[in-house]
Amino acid sequence: METVYLFWGFAVFMLLQSTGKAEDGETLDELASSLRTILTDGFSKNRHHDTNEVNKDNVRNYIIEAFKSHGLNVQLQPFSSLGHTYNGVNIIGILPGQLQGTAADKVVLLGAHYDTVNVTYGIDDNGSGMAVLLESVYMYRKENEACKQMNTVVFVAFDLEEYQEAAGDICIGSYHFVNDWLIPFLRINRTTNSQFQGALVMETVLNYNKVDNTQAFPDGVLQLFPTVGQHLTERNFRGDFLSIIGRRDDLIFASAFASSLYQVNLTDVYTEMFELPIEGIPTDEERYWYGDFFRSDHIRFWEHGLSALFITDTANFRTPMNGCYHKTCDNTGLITHDNLLFLARTTEAAVNTLRELSMDCPTGGGNLATPLHLAILLLISLSTLYW
Repeated sequence: METVYLFWGFAVFMLLQSTGKAEDGETLDELASSLRTILTDGFSKNRHHDTNEVNKDNVRNYIIEAFKSHGLNVQLQPFSSLGHTYNGVNIIGILPGQLQGTAADKVVLLGAHYDTVNVTYGIDDNGSGMAVLLESVYMYRKENEACKQMNTVVFVAFDLEEYQEAAGDICIGSYHFVNDWLIPFLRINRTTNSQFQGALVMETVLNYNKVDNTQAFPDGVLQLFPTVGQHLTERNFRGDFLSIIGRRDDLIFASAFASSLYQVNLTDVYTEMFELPIEGIPTDEERYWYGDFFRSDHIRFWEHGLSALFITDTANFRTPMNGCYHKTCDNTGLITHDNLLFLARTTEAAVNTLRELSMDCPTGGGNLATPLHLAILLLISLSTLYW
């Protein structure tokens, strides 16, 4: 195992040796195979309401049946596209914890959007995020029969994340979810709410590229995060990492996901962790200056001061998605063995995070605050003193 460098406020760099084993005994290859099936069966065709309304309805049913088959309490949230003509549907799956309905309940959420723009097949954007979501439901339920689920877990498939010209906005489904479903769900009475630990938002997480000079960033980002620039320079700007994006307020939640990633066996994969210099609800000026970090459903949680992480392969800033983002070549050609292993590791880390934050288990994982989690939190906290 090589050194792990932790810089919350700059980046997290992780590179570990791999045994090729997933935590539940399933090999990473087997997990990758399951993810391939979800991508090809459920998310290999266009999912836009004008271009392919029939398939979008089929995909909704696919998601609903997957949630129901694993025992989730499924709720559909229809909504209007900000007063315009097209109506979307968020699909919500709930696994109540023993503390649900009390102030002690610490709700945690995993989400991804299932819609596409009108011209793409949407394998990476965002079939990959949906594959993580659906496989995580299965793994979470499978692995925890001996554990007590204390905190409530919510799984959400967002609709209308992509830009809607009629509405002039993005992330419409998550806007309605947070405002009209989550806030009331957390409210116990006029004076008391359940707690919200955070939302893991999976957005375009399939593309893994070991070739030199395949990674770029928006102008100014590497100056804002010099440690990221150092890592990329040392690794010849290879697109072989997962990005985790949050605000200063997301420190505790980010440490949980970072510790879960650390526990996943990685080979030639590392993580860059970006802390935006934002506290609380982002201002209009902050949204302008950090615009490329506001391009997914996590922003609707930030607008209420709720913790959320934007998990991504950086989309159009990495080859080949730099030429395929929102285009027809975001298709099944991206379903390669390396990409699937990358996706498998992200999936396992997501499941580990949900377990650690919701479960009380007799042995191993799911103990709500592991020593590794606390150690990473301490190291990340200390690193901010030097920013």
